[in-house]
Amino acid sequence: MIRHIAMFRWRPDVSSSDVARVEDALRKLRSELTGLRDYRFGRDVGLVDGNWDFAVVADLHDEPAFRRYVSNAEHQRIISQLIAPMRGERAAVQLLLPE
Repeated sequence: MIRHIAMFRWRPDVSSSDVARVEDALRKLRSELTGLRDYRFGRDVGLVDGNWDFAVVADLHDEPAFRRYVSNAEHQRIISQLIAPMRGERAAVQLLLPE
């Protein structure tokens, strides 16, 4: 199983309603993705200073499923039209997890 984790720090001018639009789009995206075992995302709850603002965690069956996920047209649209204009910083990692 591949676990993909992406974290974002938003630009200072990003509003809560801007983030809500990203959440709505990701919620809809979930239903059209194949090869997912689990898909979660959300805002940092603010328990520790310096944390990232938002994270997406996608558990996918295998590398081909990961490749389909990252190349999915709607996923790419969400990134380019919603996330990229809001993004200050991004960090990501893919982990190989035992079944």
